[in-house]
Amino acid sequence: MLAIVSLIFTICEAGFIHPKIVKTSRRNATLQERFDCRVFDIDENPHLALDISQASIEVDASALNKKKLANLEDWYESDLGAMPKPVAALVAQYTSTAYDHALRRFYLKVLWFLFMALIIFVFVFLVGQNDRFRDSIVVSIVPFVPLLTWFITTIRSNDDLASDQDKTMQLMDDMWLQICRGVLKGEALKEAVRDSQDALYMRRAEGTLIFPGIYNLKRSAFEGRAARRADTFRREYATAFPVADSE
Repeated sequence: MLAIVSLIFTICEAGFIHPKIVKTSRRNATLQERFDCRVFDIDENPHLALDISQASIEVDASALNKKKLANLEDWYESDLGAMPKPVAALVAQYTSTAYDHALRRFYLKVLWFLFMALIIFVFVFLVGQNDRFRDSIVVSIVPFVPLLTWFITTIRSNDDLASDQDKTMQLMDDMWLQICRGVLKGEALKEAVRDSQDALYMRRAEGTLIFPGIYNLKRSAFEGRAARRADTFRREYATAFPVADSE
């Protein structure tokens, strides 16, 4: 019975679940990219999502319900006071990255807990309850291989992405210091923001999706953290440029 369930899971994951996740990730990343560029006056990169037509993007955008549209617009802090648009864009990119980073770190803890629970179930419960398991460990483990593989793959992909986000936020911290010192500005700042936006798009498009339940569980806490971080950026910028005008 377990072998049949394992086979069904493998077929569904390879033939339906994974392709759907890839398609959904790319679609969501493209919609978010469109929204970001319009809000912060960022030049759109024509080389992103070449296989997704503008018409299909418009159709997807018009088909969003109120809840999904709110999630798209409330992904990060967009009301950043008197900051010029390129500076506000960098802050939004930072808070968006930090939000997703915190969410993935929490998700990793959940995955590790479930993975270890599965390991304990396989090697303790089945060993004690099933004589055939003791006689042939390899054969008995086979039905669990797809699920174990999914856990390992998902944990690795999320850990790699979270580690990449650590490095990205360090680079953004350096960029922020240069902005506050007046070193990074003008066209150089706009180019840096566009490069950062490209990296953000790729992480969104290629990152594994997180179950909605995990997202909903931590959304309020992480949104509050993002708002406080954005407020810190606002105060730091106001201190560095007390008479700055919004663009």
